Amino acid sequence: MNVQQALTSLQEFIKLMVEAGVTDTSKYSPWAKANEATIAKLFSYERQESMPHIYELVRPFFHPDLPLIGLNYTSAANANLFGDWISGWTDALRLCRGIVFDTSGNLIAFPFPKFFNFQEHEETKTTNLPDGPFVITSKYDGHLGIIFEYNGQLILTTRGSFTSPSAELGNQIITHHYKRFGWKLRFPSQLTLLAEIIAPETQVHLNYGNKRYLMVVGAFNRDTLAEFSYSQLQELGHALHITVARRLTIDSINELLSMIADPRFTDREGYVVRFSSNGLRVKFKFRTYLQKMFMSALTGKGYAALMQWWLNGELANKLALLPEEVVTKINKMWSEITTVMAGPGEPQAKWQRLYLFYNDNADTLSPTDHPSVIQQSTFQAICREFCKEYCQQID
Repeated sequence: MNVQQALTSLQEFIKLMVEAGVTDTSKYSPWAKANEATIAKLFSYERQESMPHIYELVRPFFHPDLPLIGLNYTSAANANLFGDWISGWTDALRLCRGIVFDTSGNLIAFPFPKFFNFQEHEETKTTNLPDGPFVITSKYDGHLGIIFEYNGQLILTTRGSFTSPSAELGNQIITHHYKRFGWKLRFPSQLTLLAEIIAPETQVHLNYGNKRYLMVVGAFNRDTLAEFSYSQLQELGHALHITVARRLTIDSINELLSMIADPRFTDREGYVVRFSSNGLRVKFKFRTYLQKMFMSALTGKGYAALMQWWLNGELANKLALLPEEVVTKINKMWSEITTVMAGPGEPQAKWQRLYLFYNDNADTLSPTDHPSVIQQSTFQAICREFCKEYCQQID
């Protein structure tokens, strides 16, 4: 990953937006659509047929009072850039995970670039993992807080908003914490501190109780882009009186794989492995946590989740992790999908029939959930890609 080149592209992107007077989200979409070719070039994004447009994959977010702009990849990126389209995760787009600039294009906060699950990306396949030492730290089931200093003020943003409920909660925590422990004197101005916001309000799949606190998971020097080692994180945590993510000491990735497959671990998300040779980060999640994730995906995406899993060659593997009674329902859903695909008509007619499944999501798995957890446009895009690929394989 060429971080410096990607960073330069994002700085140019910010400058173009500011010069065009794009100062809030309502002005971004029309400007981005009109400048699609320029933005795609900056992001090194080569769009194939049916792939999302670049303006659908990245969104700026604006501080309400300060001249700060953050960049975040969208849910459409997560929903579409996998399998044959994994190359859509260009270096520049991978940096858009809450990175913050001022309106002059100066880097203000540098968080983790996008990183992938084990076996999810070519770089995380078993055969491509680096040799040599690595550090394993616990992964926590909360919301990431990106903490930085700007003009003497400590600010926490989430990766998509300066003012989200999670960001407001995180700012309340650091306000209390730095007043108590004198962070203004201890927090280096060039530091980007990355901490999981753990609270009932940020609970995703796991319950950590009623406490509200921050758990340090990483840090960068925004001037040099150097990432802090685990020992440096511990020193930083000691200086700032804040807990650092627990380190796991084991000898091999195979041992880690055996651990995360153990069904007795029901209250943990997983681990992040960082390889010392090149800084590659890889997520390893517990089997029990993946079950919770897949059930959530089915509730939110319904039929689209099955089509995505099939496109990514993961349908059978994911079904193997789910309870038998759920698999029975999924098999019925899959039968309905394949019945459409076996029916008459050209591919366009078939994917239009697949569109009709959108309003069936709520009735299929969880009647209490609203069917539009996934946007209709995203659902339809998945249907089109699935139909094209499925028809090609049948032919």
